[in-house]
Amino acid sequence: MKPEYVDFLKNEVGLTIVGKKLTSNDPHTLKCVECGNKFEATPKAKIRSYKKSGLSGCPECTHKKRYSGVDSKNEERITELGYKLVGKYTGLKSKVEVINLNCECGRSWETTPEHIFSGRSFCRPCNDDKKRQRFDTQNKIRHAESLKNLDDLSIYRKTVRILSEQTYKAYFNIINPDGFPRGRSGNMDAYHLDHIYSIQYCFYHDVPPEICAHHENLRIIKWEENAKKWKVPLAHIPNIIKPYVSTSERYDAFYNSIASTFNSVSFKTNFVFDLNNPYTIPLYSPSHNIGIMFLVFDDFVEQRLGTKSYLHKIKEYAESTGIKMLFVFEDEWFDNRELVISKIRHQLGNSLNKIYARKCVVKPIDSVSDFLNTHHIQGADNSSVKLGAFYENELVAVMTFTPPRAFMNKKRIAGHWELSRFAAHTDKIVVGIASKLLAHFKNNYEWEYIYSYADRRWSNGNTYDKLGFALEHKTPPNYFYIVDGVRKHRWNFRKDVIRDKFPTSFDANKTEYENMLSLGYDRIWDCGHLKYSIEK
Repeated sequence: MKPEYVDFLKNEVGLTIVGKKLTSNDPHTLKCVECGNKFEATPKAKIRSYKKSGLSGCPECTHKKRYSGVDSKNEERITELGYKLVGKYTGLKSKVEVINLNCECGRSWETTPEHIFSGRSFCRPCNDDKKRQRFDTQNKIRHAESLKNLDDLSIYRKTVRILSEQTYKAYFNIINPDGFPRGRSGNMDAYHLDHIYSIQYCFYHDVPPEICAHHENLRIIKWEENAKKWKVPLAHIPNIIKPYVSTSERYDAFYNSIASTFNSVSFKTNFVFDLNNPYTIPLYSPSHNIGIMFLVFDDFVEQRLGTKSYLHKIKEYAESTGIKMLFVFEDEWFDNRELVISKIRHQLGNSLNKIYARKCVVKPIDSVSDFLNTHHIQGADNSSVKLGAFYENELVAVMTFTPPRAFMNKKRIAGHWELSRFAAHTDKIVVGIASKLLAHFKNNYEWEYIYSYADRRWSNGNTYDKLGFALEHKTPPNYFYIVDGVRKHRWNFRKDVIRDKFPTSFDANKTEYENMLSLGYDRIWDCGHLKYSIEK
């Protein structure tokens, strides 16, 4: 392109070329010197237009010169019709944000000035609200009409399905985190939104529709699995459904789950110790010599059993015959199902991976709460010393220590420590890691005496024996109060606490337990602990 073309285009027409300069007949990106607007055109055409009409050639500037009077009049007219411009006026047919000042709602929406001038534009947000209300009313009427000819089960099913779809949308990332596609039965890759406890079951057990449609009772499964679900015994009861499930069904769900999870292990059901003993083991593995008992609170509270030592007697008798008993409280199962399965897997020797302590690095760490909540049945503690074992930068085991605790009526003595928690990753066996963690503590902290407790529901104390601890004594059975289906520590219901929590119901002449019974709370007993200790 000739230099004189470029100079004329800039000095006379008021346009500069952006980018590479080609011939005057080629399209270029042109920029207006006055307003900075960029547009596509050929320099030759803009020069010709300038020489013919005297216009600069910028569409924005040309529009302003031609229609500036018209635009200002249109803006005045919009105001006269009772509208307030929120956005900038850009043309008769261009959308602009406005507010109808004649409407009390004060909400804005987008429309065109042309539509306002036609007299058909009022307040769109209010019109949308009226339409929505009208549709909602019509839908309710149609829904009520459709329910008139249905039986109670059909009405319940229809209500639950509507609620379930709403729940699915609200909890999509929980119910279907992998985003599996839903579809009809028969499609190769189709998945169904399934109720773990069926709609029919919930109807006949008086489960409210909103509970049946709760996200804990919903899951995404393959359509083939959904089609044959009724043939398979249920092994998992969602927490939200548990209050509506009978005790016999809770037992069946637990034992079915254990049997199906460890299908390579041969179990006997209702195994009898001997003919002269009244106790039986609900689930027993002869090959591992391990018995498992599930404790539904309704059947094992003190008022139902009439004794405090039922589990303790079973544990003592089992140990005398060489059988290791495991006792699982129902709240542990419903709140930490995967952790309970992992603990039983460890007892049966079915852990997934084996790691050796010599390949692990032990060091103090700041927090172990997440690890303990995931891998220890009692969860996190409030410990002073926290040691972690790392395998290839992954935390695989922890051991925590704390000075004697005041609330346990223990006096603090220098050099005395309680081994509070030891937990290994539930999917791994870390061979020798307990010994390595304890050795690190002994070598790096001042100590004279270390003690710890083994819960007899899960342990026979073998780990402490291997670590060089000595058995001091067996503690008597301990109790928990059952509050809203969960075990609560007795420390939370001392007489002074009951008096403060329930001043109108508290009776100073009654014992702690009598006061709790009068409040409707019973207690359940375990089978005691083993206290182990080691001295320097």
